[in-house]
Amino acid sequence: MIGSNKHKFIFFHLYKVAGTSMRRVLGKYQDFSQLKHLKPSEYINNGNNHHILYDDYFTFSFVRNPWDWQVSLYHYMLKDVGHKQHRLIKTMNSFDEYIDWRVNKDCKPQYTFLSEKGDSESEITLDFIGKFESLTLDFEFIKQQTGVEGNLPHDNKSKRTHYKDYFTDNSRKLIEDAYKIDIDYFGYNFENDDLISGSEIYNKKNIKI
Repeated sequence: MIGSNKHKFIFFHLYKVAGTSMRRVLGKYQDFSQLKHLKPSEYINNGNNHHILYDDYFTFSFVRNPWDWQVSLYHYMLKDVGHKQHRLIKTMNSFDEYIDWRVNKDCKPQYTFLSEKGDSESEITLDFIGKFESLTLDFEFIKQQTGVEGNLPHDNKSKRTHYKDYFTDNSRKLIEDAYKIDIDYFGYNFENDDLISGSEIYNKKNIKI
């Protein structure tokens, strides 16, 4: 999480959703920060004036298609020997085995990262949620709202085939069931044909997402 008093924004960095690239731009305006992947719920309850800043500043984050997100996480954990789950993932024989483990042992929907109480019942009260799939468009919207400048670099871009190539019918359904709240709330599907960007939703409804 990083924030700026001058530009009055707080960015919550959900892992493997282009957050490193955004931090490269937003970091130039940073006045305060906490843990890299601090949740909104943790921030709100971790200081006397945090709730005031949360309400007054432009708060935002980004999300990603759950199927694509898991492929990205899988490759990241395999590659990063310093990741706390690297050794565990290395013992798995296939991507299907990883998905089975993920949904049954360590299922953490993006919604629960962003909701005000860190669960699936409370609301998401961030001002804006952009989408990885419309990253450039949605980041331009953030620049308009905050007055920051700069273009996003392409950090941590992995070389792999399309996420659809990784899934069997079974593993696809496992993600569909386990991450239903993300799929429904953020408007995702496996094909991703009718995706609407976060900025389009925001501009059409002119309300908090």
